[in-house]
Amino acid sequence: MHKHGKLALAAALLGALSGCASQSGLYHWGEYEDAVYEQQRAPEELEAYITQLTEVVNYQGKVIAPGLYAELGTAYLHAGKIEQAIFWYQKEQQQWPESQVLMEALISNLQRRLPTTQEVN
Repeated sequence: MHKHGKLALAAALLGALSGCASQSGLYHWGEYEDAVYEQQRAPEELEAYITQLTEVVNYQGKVIAPGLYAELGTAYLHAGKIEQAIFWYQKEQQQWPESQVLMEALISNLQRRLPTTQEVN
């Protein structure tokens, strides 16, 4: 499988898994379910989805639910904002060490897609 195909598959799997999670009382989910519903209904509204997820993950109080930082990273990836995607994947990895293998793979693949300083000059 092509490396970009693997990245897309991993991102889709991550999104599907976090989309199926229940609204537990242990973690902050905010308006996540509504945001996912709206994104599925109107996928062209990606910036609105990013805004909604950002509001959810910036909550101060309960621990942010597993997968939400990665979900925001994936939204940024779909928007073509690789550096922001990496940032949120790193945040997911820091908050949820059990996600380390998947997050490291995603981050590594995305870092290879970033232009090097030699390519910019």
